[in-house]
Amino acid sequence: MRRDEEDLAIERGKDRYHARWNNASRVGKETDTVAGRTLLRLSVSKVRDHLDEWLDRASTTAGRRHSALDVFRLVPDVDLLSLLLLRATLDGITKPRSFTNLALKVGTAVEQEYRLREADRLYPLLVASIKQAQFSHRADERRERWVLQGLKAIRNETIPRLPATLRLRAGAVALEIIERHSGLIEIVNESRGKKKLVKMVRASDELCAWLSEAHLSAELLKPLLPLLTHPPIPWSDPSTGGYIKLPLTLVKKSRAAIYEDMDAPTVYKAMNIHQSTGWEVNSKVLRVMEEAWDRGMEIGGLPSANLTPMPNKPLDIETNKDARKRYAIAAAEVRSLRNAEKSKRLHAARLLGLAQANEGKELWQPVTLDFRGRMYTAPTTLNSQSSDLAKSLLRFSEGMPMDTDATGDEGEQAFKSYGASLYGESGEMVARVHWVNAHHDEIMASAKSPLDGDGMFWAGAKKPWVFLSWAMEYAEHCEAKANGGTFHNHIPISIDATCNGCQIWSLLLEDLSTAMSTNVYPNESPRDLYGEVARGVLNEVTRVAIEGTGKEYKLARGWLKTGRISRSVVKPAVLILPYSGTLKGMAEAIRLASDRPLKSSACFFLAKQVKKVTEQLIPAVLQGREWCKEVSNICADHGVAVEWTLPTGFRVVNDYRTPKYKTVQTWMGDKYSVSTLAAPSKKLAKRRCAQTITANLTHSLDGAVAARCIEYAAAAGVSSFSVVFDSFGTHAVNLPKLGKSLLSAVDSIFNGRQNYLCQMREHLLTLLPEGVELPEPPIVGNFSTHQVCESRYFAS
Repeated sequence: MRRDEEDLAIERGKDRYHARWNNASRVGKETDTVAGRTLLRLSVSKVRDHLDEWLDRASTTAGRRHSALDVFRLVPDVDLLSLLLLRATLDGITKPRSFTNLALKVGTAVEQEYRLREADRLYPLLVASIKQAQFSHRADERRERWVLQGLKAIRNETIPRLPATLRLRAGAVALEIIERHSGLIEIVNESRGKKKLVKMVRASDELCAWLSEAHLSAELLKPLLPLLTHPPIPWSDPSTGGYIKLPLTLVKKSRAAIYEDMDAPTVYKAMNIHQSTGWEVNSKVLRVMEEAWDRGMEIGGLPSANLTPMPNKPLDIETNKDARKRYAIAAAEVRSLRNAEKSKRLHAARLLGLAQANEGKELWQPVTLDFRGRMYTAPTTLNSQSSDLAKSLLRFSEGMPMDTDATGDEGEQAFKSYGASLYGESGEMVARVHWVNAHHDEIMASAKSPLDGDGMFWAGAKKPWVFLSWAMEYAEHCEAKANGGTFHNHIPISIDATCNGCQIWSLLLEDLSTAMSTNVYPNESPRDLYGEVARGVLNEVTRVAIEGTGKEYKLARGWLKTGRISRSVVKPAVLILPYSGTLKGMAEAIRLASDRPLKSSACFFLAKQVKKVTEQLIPAVLQGREWCKEVSNICADHGVAVEWTLPTGFRVVNDYRTPKYKTVQTWMGDKYSVSTLAAPSKKLAKRRCAQTITANLTHSLDGAVAARCIEYAAAAGVSSFSVVFDSFGTHAVNLPKLGKSLLSAVDSIFNGRQNYLCQMREHLLTLLPEGVELPEPPIVGNFSTHQVCESRYFAS
C-alpha cells in the first residue's frame, strides 16, 4: 500500500538528516554507534519533549500567536523538527557565534527542510529523476540537461523564502529551549570594548566533556554541505553545479543577476576540473590522530582533552576589593581561553568523526566562488582548504610514481623541498633538499613511531600534521627505493607564491623594484622581502634606541633587549599592507605572531617601523593602494560602486551598503529576547568601499590566476589539484608542469594590450556622470610583465 505523500516527505527529511536512530535495527549502519545513541539520550529527546510543550502552549494560549509557531508548523513531525534544530545549533558552535547569527542559521535550517519537502511535493517526477541521475553515469546528455534545468527552476525561488525576522524568532526560541533543557550550549553576554555587550552562544562544559569520551558522535554533527561519494555536477550556469539537491550557487552570498550573462568559460572550466579531483581519507594519519586524542595528548595543534582550570577564588574575596578585582580579571582571561579550547575541541571531534565515516571511500569536493572569484571547496570542516589537522586527513585517491624516465629526479626534489617548507625551512630548493637529507633519521622515526620518543620530531614543524603525512610518504618512498620497488605519491605537493599581494601589484604597476623584491623578476637567486624588512626594522629600531628620546626610546630598547625582531614577527604585518592594512591591523598581526604577551604600545611602535621600512622598499605598492581608495571615494560620491571584469571574464562589484538595523523582539514565555537584524540599504558605505577595494581587487586577480593556472595545467596533463588561493598542489611528478603553468597564467592575466588598471579606469568613467574625472593610475612602467615567465622563484 502506498504511503501518504506527506508521510513520505517526512521520511525523506529524516533520511536527509540521518535520523536513523529512531529505527537503528532496520537501518543497520556502522555510523549508528553507541556514542551516537548517547548523544540522542543526552539531547534530542529532551529537546523534543520541551519543544512539544512549547508548541502546545503557543497553540492554545489565548491572545496573539507567537510568530515562531508558523515557522515550526512547516515541519509537522516534532521528532524531525527537534533534530533539525539541534543539529543546526551544534553545527554552528564549532566556532564563536553571536546569538543573532546562530538563531538565524537555526531558523533557516527549518525553512530549508520545508522547501525541500515542497520540491518533493510539487515536482515528484523531477525529484525522482534527480535521484536516478545521482547514481547513473548520466550518459544521456538530453536527460541530464532536462534534470538540471528542472532543478534550476526549483532553485529560482519557485518556493518562496521566509522573512528573516520570522527565521530569527524561530531560531531564538529554539536556542533558548536547547540551552535550558539539553545542557549542550550556553548563552552568555561577552564584552566588546568598554561598554558594548554581545550575546554569544558557546559549547557547554558538559558537551566538551562528552566529546572527550565519545568523539565518534561527531558523525552526527554532519555539515549541511558534505563530501560527496560521487563526482559533483559540473558547473554550467550560476545556479547549476556542485550538489544535486543541496543548495549551492556558483558564487556564495551573491546577487545572482550579476552572473546570469557572464561570459567566463575559463572560470567554469577551472572549477569543474578542480572539483573532479578524487580524494580519500589518509588512514595512517587518522590512526595516529585517534591515538593521540584517546591518550589526551596536546600535540601539533590537537587540543587537550582537559580545559584550562578556572583560578582558585581568594579566601578573602568577599572582603578584599583588590583580591576580588584581580580574581575577576584572571577568571575573565581563563573563560576566554576555555571558549577557544571548546571550539578547537569541537572542530577536532568533528574532523575525527567525519574522517572515520568516510574512510575507505573515494571522495569529491564541490567548489564554489566568493564574489571576488576566489575558489573555495564547499564541504565544511573536513576539506582540503581547512586547518592543518583537516588537510592531513585527506589525500588524492589517485597515486602517481614519484618520477618517470622523462622527468628524472625532478619529482623527488620537489617532494623533499615541500617537506622542508612544511617544517619551516625556507631558501632555495637545494638548501631545503639538503635539510631533508640531513634529518633523514628523525623523519623516518616520525613516520614509524610518531607518538613516542625520537618520533616526536614532526610535532615541532610549522605545519605538524601535514608534515607527518609527508613524513609517512617519505618513509614509504625510501623503503621502496631501497628495495627496488615503485612508490606512488598520494599527498598534494604544493608551491606557494612568495608575497603574493605585492607580486600582483608589481605586475599591475609594472614596477621593477617591487618585482625584484618579490621574485616576479627572474632574479639569479631568491629574494626574501620579509627578511629584508626584518633587517631594515632592526636597523631602524637600533637607530631609535641610540638617537631617540622619551617613550619611543624605551620601546626601542625593550625590543632590542628581547631580541625578538625577526622575519616571523614582521611577516604578518607586511602581508596585510597590500590589502589596505591599517597601523592598528599591523600591530595586531605583530601581537598574534609573537610567542609572548606584548603591550599594545610595543606592537604599535614596531608596526610603525615595519610600515616605514616597507614603504622604502616597495613604495609603488602603497601608491597603488592610495589610488584605489581615491577612485573608490570619487565613485561613491556619485553613487557608483567600483566594478571590474577580470581577464577570465568574471565580474566583480565592490558594492557595500550602509546597513539598516532592525530590532527583533522574541517573547520567550517569561522574558523578551532582543536581537538586531541587519538589512541592506540603497546607500553606498563610502568608507567601507574605500577600505576594501585594494584587498578585493588583489584577491580577485589571484583568483583569476588560479583559474587560468588550472586550465593550463590540465591541458599539460595534470589531473589532480589542491588549490588554496595562491598555493598550488598536485602530485610531485607533475609539480614542474604546474609551476610552468602558473607562470604562463600570470603572464596571460597581466600581459594585455593595455595596462589592467588603465582598462579599469576607462570602464569606470563610462559609469560616472559626464565631466567627472578619475586620477591616472600610478604606473611605474619600467618592468615588462612578460619577464615573469623566466622567473625561477615566483613560487616555491
